[in-house]
Amino acid sequence: MIDTLFSYWIFVWFFLYIFKFTSYNPKFAFIFAFLFAFIYFFYLLNISKNIQNKVFIKKYIFEIICNKLIPLLILKNTRIYLKDIYFTIILFIIYLFYLFIKKTNILNAYLHMNSSIIQNKNDLPFFTLYDSLFSTF
Repeated sequence: MIDTLFSYWIFVWFFLYIFKFTSYNPKFAFIFAFLFAFIYFFYLLNISKNIQNKVFIKKYIFEIICNKLIPLLILKNTRIYLKDIYFTIILFIIYLFYLFIKKTNILNAYLHMNSSIIQNKNDLPFFTLYDSLFSTF
């Protein structure tokens, strides 16, 4: 499932950038991913009113911190150039084409993520990590 979520593509790109395999800075993409996650968080809060077990909210916050906020903080002193914005757009187009090849689309990918989060399926790596770290508490 994570291959159909653009934020994980950005996360891989982040490591490629940090380890100097690419000069394209993912900061611009992370800003948009963080904004999307922030808005989605309020959506989760709204729908969680009807759900007894709200542990998925804690897991999603952990996901945002690990997958978006920490990389953004690491990149905070880097500049965004026009080439980085162009690369983000090109990567997003490649991502959409990848979804097309997999016979899905962005809406289905994120609807699947939504049901996985709410049903506490642990389809996301940081949800699994959360359980590993905090299940004993």
